[in-house]
Amino acid sequence: MEQFSPLPPALDLGGEWQFSPDGRSWGAITVPGCWEAQGYPASLEGPVVYQRRFAVPETWQGQQASLRFGAASYQARVWLNGRYLGRHQGMWDSFALAATPWLRVGSENELRVEVVKPGHRFPWQDTLAGFVPEVAMPFGGLWQPVELRPHGDLVLGRPWVRANLRGAAVANVEVQHLGAAPCEAELEAEVFDPSGSPVAQVGQRLSLSPGQREVRLPFQLRDPLLWEPEAPHRYLLRLRLSVGGVVRTSAERPFGVRELRARGHQVWLNGRPVLLRGVLHWGFYPRTIAPTPTEAELRDELSRVRALGFNLVKHCLFVPPETYQDLADEVGMLLWQELPLWPPTVSPAQRRRALQQYPILVGQRRGHPSLVLYTLGCELNSSADAPFLRRLYRSVKRLAPDTLVRDNSGSGECYGGLLVDFADFYDYHLYAQPEHLGPLMDAFAAPWRRTRPWLFGEFLDSDTFRSVTRLRDQLGAGEDWWLSHDLDRNPLAERQALLDQPRRLQAVELPCDEAELERRSFARSLVLRKQVLELVRRYPSLSGYVVTTLRDVPLWAAGLFDDLGRAKWSPEELAAFNADTVVLLCPPPRRSWIAGGDRLVAGETYCAWGGGRVWRPLVVSHFGRGVLRAALRWRVEDERGTVVAEGEPRRVRLQAGVVQEMGVLDFQAPEVAAPRRLAVHAWLDGHEPPVRNAWPLWLFPRGHRRAETPAPSVETPAPPGRSAPSTGVRLHDPGGRLAGLAERFATPDRAEGGEVLVASCADEVVLEHVRQGGRALVLQSGAGLLPIRRLPFWREGLPLIFPHPALAAFPHDGYADLAWESLATDQAVDSPRLSAALEGATEHRPIVHRLDLRDFSPADYAGELRLGQGRLVYTTLAFEHAASPEWGLERCPFASFLLDQLVGWLAPYSGPVKLDS
Repeated sequence: MEQFSPLPPALDLGGEWQFSPDGRSWGAITVPGCWEAQGYPASLEGPVVYQRRFAVPETWQGQQASLRFGAASYQARVWLNGRYLGRHQGMWDSFALAATPWLRVGSENELRVEVVKPGHRFPWQDTLAGFVPEVAMPFGGLWQPVELRPHGDLVLGRPWVRANLRGAAVANVEVQHLGAAPCEAELEAEVFDPSGSPVAQVGQRLSLSPGQREVRLPFQLRDPLLWEPEAPHRYLLRLRLSVGGVVRTSAERPFGVRELRARGHQVWLNGRPVLLRGVLHWGFYPRTIAPTPTEAELRDELSRVRALGFNLVKHCLFVPPETYQDLADEVGMLLWQELPLWPPTVSPAQRRRALQQYPILVGQRRGHPSLVLYTLGCELNSSADAPFLRRLYRSVKRLAPDTLVRDNSGSGECYGGLLVDFADFYDYHLYAQPEHLGPLMDAFAAPWRRTRPWLFGEFLDSDTFRSVTRLRDQLGAGEDWWLSHDLDRNPLAERQALLDQPRRLQAVELPCDEAELERRSFARSLVLRKQVLELVRRYPSLSGYVVTTLRDVPLWAAGLFDDLGRAKWSPEELAAFNADTVVLLCPPPRRSWIAGGDRLVAGETYCAWGGGRVWRPLVVSHFGRGVLRAALRWRVEDERGTVVAEGEPRRVRLQAGVVQEMGVLDFQAPEVAAPRRLAVHAWLDGHEPPVRNAWPLWLFPRGHRRAETPAPSVETPAPPGRSAPSTGVRLHDPGGRLAGLAERFATPDRAEGGEVLVASCADEVVLEHVRQGGRALVLQSGAGLLPIRRLPFWREGLPLIFPHPALAAFPHDGYADLAWESLATDQAVDSPRLSAALEGATEHRPIVHRLDLRDFSPADYAGELRLGQGRLVYTTLAFEHAASPEWGLERCPFASFLLDQLVGWLAPYSGPVKLDS
């Protein structure tokens, strides 16, 4: 395609500038870029001074010119050749200042810019700085490109095109007439298809008066090629503005033909439902601090995000350079732009700036087919009132009518804000434990709610372990600032427990070295992400999700990529549950007659009794292109790969956008004498790309010890090196939580002789029993003498399994995974405080230990210690739930097994014991 412009090219003013932090001393700095990434202290707020000289070619004679700044943080005041041009406030938007009257064509010019960043003068909380100060620091400087652009009396703004699936299109462009007298002009538009062939041409006569006006040029495309993630076809619009047959100025812009709609519960792209699978991006780039990666780095980032199965990136509370949107248009990545209204309490200054800057930001970004969603703030509370949010919503919706818009990401109803919203879709941030996420979704996606698409704007963070010692050796110069204790390099230092990690880990008992800790944390994090994404994909009302987060940041290691930019998991590992079409294994629905009526009984998904019937619904979630036609198959294998059970293939025919049960895993489990781990495989035959998924399934021996002598009976092996228990068990239940164990063990008021005491809390009765040489198992929940911390079981920590006879027969990988589904708890014993809480306690031994991955503090889900002459085993695992009448240990094989193993470890041993079948 021939390209023509009557104007000389713009003059790039990037490169080395002179820089003065105080107006007296001078050094060098590179533009674009922020000063903190170039060796200047983070505490420097300004005003600082940028200065450079440049020459303007003689060919610019007779042209007008403007200085254009891609972005500056935060306030910039500009002088050219000693003349003040103006100032600008705002971190994210570009701005231009007229330079013509003071520009020296054919000779040298001096440009001076004074910059102040967010700080004391402009508090970052008021500047729409967004979330970058939370994950890095408020940055300052000319962080985007600076250039001098020539132009004549007639100027074309950047055009944008909106087109529908039928090919009806409109080109929109602002025409600015800077002259003094009216003129007659002709605006011509030519459109080229993705191959470069001309496909449309249109023109319009314009009577232009001094000032600015918007022009709309309708045109028609025949059988348009659509822009979508799988095939991001782009057309090119070229505009020319002529006066008297002479071209005065021109402009061009790629565009895509796509149509986005909210239809029922779903988002429809180009006439079909799409499941938005996104990753949260906080704009953290450690090398540059400001979000200014190179084009090559952005291409690599988008390529690797797509490889992991994601089709969307959410820019959370920061606005990236437009290069990001250009590349997303090119490669077919959907974008969600969250505008930077944060923190949750909106100040008067934020209100003014949002109302002023949002239309500018959206106006500068419209026309990108990749940009499909806007949210106007994050987790805003009641300080964001209805008139303010309504006005923001309407302004953005008017400027970007081809996007879906929401006022408050996370919703006001969840964060103390408005109970009404101004939105095209629901958006919740349910950072929940898996056992609580289903009930939360049942409530927030209730069928009586207004029908709209339902998205997780962000959720599912999962920290992993990183060694600060190894990072110091691995990170290159310029990327390691966030590991410094120097607050002038690293303003986050006082908040980073990571910097104190070596000392803190010395005080923690661990079952492995740091490399193994990292491996286990990656493996368990993958388990959690798989568990949660498979759970939410069971809901047909779900339109999409955004997973937290793209890469690790200084305060948290919850990224999909680590601090060196490496993916923590392979595309193959994530494809099983993060693709257009996936197969899901669901827990069987169960009910039980309790207290005179039916109740829902939560069923286990990943544990079952040996010798019993195993059945699980197999569900297909299909958001691929067209109708799904395939055969659903499943197989169960043992540890050696031997097939234990296999199902007949079942034909599947499913419309796109449907979530439906398409088969049942159903087989008779083999008898087992000790726990075994099987693997369940399910896949779709005849589908491309391949759709496969797999899950562990643990089988447990059916049988447990009772107070009376049962018959008939079978033998069960004792823990290695010990015989099975032969003495009785007594219950001590001041909290009334062990009623479900009454049939399992005898229940006198106190323990006597050689019996094991099973107690619902650690009180003086229990402690005295142990000090006198007794043995006790404390199923601690809530009040008691053990020091308790409320901590999430699945998030932020790594539950490590220590070598212990009570778990010797259980196949595991060193961490608590899906087998612990029904044992998950939000309480742990604060193990460093045990000695102070239990006078005389010694020989502390973890069994299931929690290492916090944010502050590296230890806690126990299960452990044992010596007290006086006796031994105490304690656990906060959810046996109390498993032992309640609503559940029953009969329905929780692992809980039943583990309870027996812990009791058996405490009992005196004299030989094998008979257990009922």
